[in-house]
Amino acid sequence: GTRVLFWTATGQYVYATVRSSTRLQDGTQLLQLRTDDNRDMTLPCVAHSISPLIFD
Repeated sequence: GTRVLFWTATGQYVYATVRSSTRLQDGTQLLQLRTDDNRDMTLPCVAHSISPLIFD
């Protein structure tokens, strides 16, 4: 599965692997994750892409 990371409410980051995903009727995508310390959790998906800045 795809590797992801997210930040907790206390500012720690957590690495996880996506096990599956589902989409709710309102369009929200949920990811079923397994963290590197073997916790299973479901979180809504918000993706950000970071592109390098190009200066003229």
